[in-house]
Order: sequence, then structure tokens, then C-alpha cells
Amino acid sequence: MTQPALNVHDLSITFRVGGQGKPRGEVRAVDRVSLAIAQGETLGLVGESGSGKSTLARAIMGLNKPRNGSILFEGKDLAALSSRERRKYSRRIQMIFQDPYRSLNPRLTVEQLIAEVWEVHPDLLPAKQRRGRTMELLESVGLGDQHLKRFPHELSGGQCQRIAIARALAMDPSVIVCDEAVSALDVSVQAQILNLLARLQREKGLTYLFISHDLSVVQHVSDRIAVMYLGRIVETGAADEILEAPRHAYTQALLSAVPHPKPWEMPERDRIILTGEIPSPLSPPTGCGFRTRCWAAEAICADKRPELEGEGGHTVACHLPEKVLFKRIRATSEAP
Repeated sequence: MTQPALNVHDLSITFRVGGQGKPRGEVRAVDRVSLAIAQGETLGLVGESGSGKSTLARAIMGLNKPRNGSILFEGKDLAALSSRERRKYSRRIQMIFQDPYRSLNPRLTVEQLIAEVWEVHPDLLPAKQRRGRTMELLESVGLGDQHLKRFPHELSGGQCQRIAIARALAMDPSVIVCDEAVSALDVSVQAQILNLLARLQREKGLTYLFISHDLSVVQHVSDRIAVMYLGRIVETGAADEILEAPRHAYTQALLSAVPHPKPWEMPERDRIILTGEIPSPLSPPTGCGFRTRCWAAEAICADKRPELEGEGGHTVACHLPEKVLFKRIRATSEAP
């Protein structure tokens, strides 16, 4: 990889959990996570709800304070900057949120929603140029100037998400964090927004961190994929490698849940039903966090926490990746 556009290194984020006026303990929502995203690349970050994906995204945006680690962007560690110092760099990293209605101020028109960013950062664009730039942004996301005076409640979910994208582009970012950006939309609208994001990336050379719990979406937009479980990255690699030859048991379980139009053509993706205890974030398992649900776990999995290892860019945090793959192939071959 060349110089990454965004480099998250050894990042940890913890939250205190209270009860009856006394803290019950700490939840390590993000646990020593490292990610590097090249300029113009899309990194898909997947995992089930509660795995720490959105917490990581909010840390990148400066909304969650890391306990330790670094977030390197344009030569600066954003995690170490003050709020004032960070403001200069944070405009180059924008975020598209999950719910387009909740992310837009219902009292502002579309024109006001987009122009609001220039009120906060007046040096970005002179006031006399803002109306024209707003119409350019609307056109770039497939909307016309007839939407300028409309309010969010007068628009569909897909139109609101396009407005959110236009507002992010108004800051002229180089990196955009998409946090479940299409999960609240109908399937047909999802396709339109994904195609829009792909076109904007080609035209503007944007870098995306695309966060989702839905691998069927991530596999269509990502160059590389990182899989997150219980606050840790358990597997990373090129999208094709992750989808065709997953090496972690959790990744295989996620892939098995992706619907396929012709399931009889993909017997190796028979549904994996996870059993065992679902760990509590307050008291995670020793060693491998997934061992309580893994069909290939052995004693070493409880004694020692696996680190990300691998070759050719495909890494996995597993003591027994060959056994996991063998067990899965064997189980599939014996299926009726």
C-alpha cells in the first residue's frame, strides 16, 4: 500500500458502565484496532450489531475520545489534537449517517442544509458563490434545483440521503465515513445510492470507510474488507479473497447468512448456525473472543489471544485457521 489516506493504529475506546450510582465496570468497545485505507480505496468494515463499528467511526470523526492509539490523517494524529487544532483537518473527513431523516435538521430547507457548512467554515466559499455551488452539488447527486426550498419531510428517504451526501461533498473531503449509509433504505434505493457513491468516488478520487452489518452490500462496493467482532478486527484482506476463502470462523458464519439467488449453486455456503454462549462486553472471554461460539476451538484458544497474521495482505486472528477451513469443508461435503 502507498501512503494511506487514513491510518488508524492500535486504537482502543472504553466506556464506563454505571449502576446505582457506582460504576459496574468498563466496556472496551474498540480493542487495539489498526486499519489503513489507501487513497481512492473503499474499505468495508463489517460485523454484527455491538461489534464496535460505529464507535470506531465516531472516534475517527472526533465524537468519541480514544483511550490510546492514533488516527493519522495528512501527517497529523487527530486523536492527539485539541478541538480547535482538529477543526482544520476534520473538514476533510466527512460522515454519512444511517438515518437520513435524523441527520438533517427538519427546520431547514435543502438549500439551508447544504449552505450551513459554509456558515461554520466561511473561508471555504464566498457568500456570493454559495447558491451556484449548492445547485452544482444537487446536480452531482442526481437532484434538481426544484428541491432547494423543500424541507426533509417533503422528501423520500433516498432523496434525503442524497442531500446528506451533497452536504458532505460541500466540505470538499478526501475521506468519507459511511456508517450504515444505506441500511435504512429500500433495496432499490440502496442500489441507487451505492451507484451514486461509486460514481462520485471515480470522479473525485474519494476514499471510503464503508461500515455495514450486511455483507451482501459490502461485497459490491469494497476493494478490501475488515471483519470486526467484540471490538477487535479478526480478519482483513482483499474483498475477493475474503468472500471466496474466508479463514476465520466468524467470517464464514457471516457469509453463510448472505442470501443467494441460486443457493443450489453454492453448497459451500450452507447456513452456519452459531451455538454456544454469546459473550458479554463487560466480561469478554479470555484468549480468543469468538471461542465460545466457534466449532473448532481448542485449549489454546482460551489461553492465548490470537493476533492478526498472514501473507499477501490477507490476515486472520485465529490460532487454527486451517482447522476451521477443514471443518467447514468437511461439514459441507457431508451435508445432504
